[in-house]
Amino acid sequence: KQWYQRRVRGVYCVECYGKIVAEKMSEHKEAICPGRVVGCPNECPQKFPIFSLTDHIEEICQLRKVVCAHCSQVLYVKDLTAHERKCEEFFGVSLALEFVFIFCSVWIFLMYIK
Repeated sequence: KQWYQRRVRGVYCVECYGKIVAEKMSEHKEAICPGRVVGCPNECPQKFPIFSLTDHIEEICQLRKVVCAHCSQVLYVKDLTAHERKCEEFFGVSLALEFVFIFCSVWIFLMYIK
């Protein structure tokens, strides 16, 4: 009975603070734990808990791909600012002016069809 109690006793995971059966701890840390540290699937050098993977991929990762508003080229976020400066020089319009133009055009069109 003592052997069984020692074998199935619960221990706390240092990553997620969940109570885990001691003999299942290695399996928990490798595959189940929401606090386990993983690398970015975009191959950026950052490591973080798996529960923040979605936030990292959608908002933080500098190696996620985005589309330039001027020329529709697909590029990495880390390169976007420099690329947009070149596009603004080439096309001769800033993103702010482009937005105002589009907004005003839509507003005028909506006023016209009413």
